[in-house]
Amino acid sequence: MKIERAGYQAPKTGADVARDRDAAGFGAALNAGVSPQSDFAQMSRSELFDWMNDRIKDGKLSMDDSTGILSLTGAGSFDPQAADKGNGEKVNFFQIAQDGIAAARHRKDGGSAAIYQSALLVLQRFQAPR
Repeated sequence: MKIERAGYQAPKTGADVARDRDAAGFGAALNAGVSPQSDFAQMSRSELFDWMNDRIKDGKLSMDDSTGILSLTGAGSFDPQAADKGNGEKVNFFQIAQDGIAAARHRKDGGSAAIYQSALLVLQRFQAPR
């Protein structure tokens, strides 16, 4: 009686798993820079909101990092104009983040300054080259 071994794979060793993990991590690192970049200096609030959601879904933006971006979209704001994402007006989110940092520092509000600073770092990381 002959035993067929077609399709049989030996169990992976620890070295195999580590090699696969390192190769996948390296590939992910290479692909991370390939994602489409954006121009945050000319983007509407709804475009930024959609961009943020897409990056979260893709795993390229953490929920923690999205907090600062969300603050820039005006979502949850008590200012009806800031919260109106549907008007399509293009704004400079770099300037909004910098103004937010300055205002928070003026109020001695370190928490808000940190949120805006985090948003600014995310914008810089994903900004398309000019």
